Amino acid sequence: MASWSITPADLGWSAELEAAFAPHAAAGLCAARLLRDHKAAFTCMAFDGDGFHEREAVLSGRMRHQSRQRALAPAVGDWVAVDLRPQPCVIHASLPRRNTLRRQHSGPAMRQQILVANVDCVAVVTDAEVDYNPRRLERFLAMIQSCEAKPLIVLNKTDLCTATRLKAVLRELGKMLPAADILQTNARRGSGIGLLRRRLLVGQTLAFIGSSGVGKSTLINRLIGERWQDTEEVNPKTGRGRHTTTYRELILLKRGGMVVDNPGIKEVEAVADAQAPASSLPPGASPSLRARPRAPGRPKNLRLRNLQDRREQESQLHPNRRLSPASEAQNPLQSPTP
Repeated sequence: MASWSITPADLGWSAELEAAFAPHAAAGLCAARLLRDHKAAFTCMAFDGDGFHEREAVLSGRMRHQSRQRALAPAVGDWVAVDLRPQPCVIHASLPRRNTLRRQHSGPAMRQQILVANVDCVAVVTDAEVDYNPRRLERFLAMIQSCEAKPLIVLNKTDLCTATRLKAVLRELGKMLPAADILQTNARRGSGIGLLRRRLLVGQTLAFIGSSGVGKSTLINRLIGERWQDTEEVNPKTGRGRHTTTYRELILLKRGGMVVDNPGIKEVEAVADAQAPASSLPPGASPSLRARPRAPGRPKNLRLRNLQDRREQESQLHPNRRLSPASEAQNPLQSPTP
């Protein structure tokens, strides 16, 4: 809970939201922004006449019925109209969204999941070693472009790779993803945090996404200035961080701006409009950001597709490296020996 005075502007309140909220205000409801999604309930920051305070909230019966359609379900970052008299308070309506960051679940149902609403910038956190996968970064960037937010790639854990490897990764990313800004950080030592903090303006929301264990929560702790999110040490056997974040949370920073911590994403399929013209992409964007059919020979399963992307990328950066016989035998994409 914030220990300082919060204004509507700190939370991103605007004239457009004021106009949309007018009928709800006339009905005696209060404005609130959703901070955490607990599945059956939410935590919101609500204006109760004496300033903004955190309150627990549940959906009204009509809102629960509407939420059966995932696109209409409230999400972290949404502005809502709440009745503060019951305990917990009751959400009766959602205000219009500026945008939503969504991903598409794999499988025949092709369900969409809203990760966060009303976001200004999305930072994809990765590293230059174990987690690095340019094709997956392209899919993340397509998600960001579809919601018209500013894309940012945060290359974390720079102390865990060699200078040669880091230069090769930066060179490749610059060629493949020219539309995205790239920021190098070392969350444990605090390097690069100042540059990241400069992107946090009052009333703006920065969402962090990426795989589990890449350091999203550690970066957020650095931005907050205290240990807010739980973190775990890197697994010494795999070199990967351990999964700790289990729910989405919007966090208000005292220095200005808001950040959203998301659980790690194992698989990503962008929600994109296949009919969108090339002019809708930002200048310099890679053609790979457009929606396109799966290339012939590419696995349908996203996990196998990510594995194939990883192998192709490793072969480009290390053309003389060969997998061990044991690794080849365990690789489900390895072609059989004729």
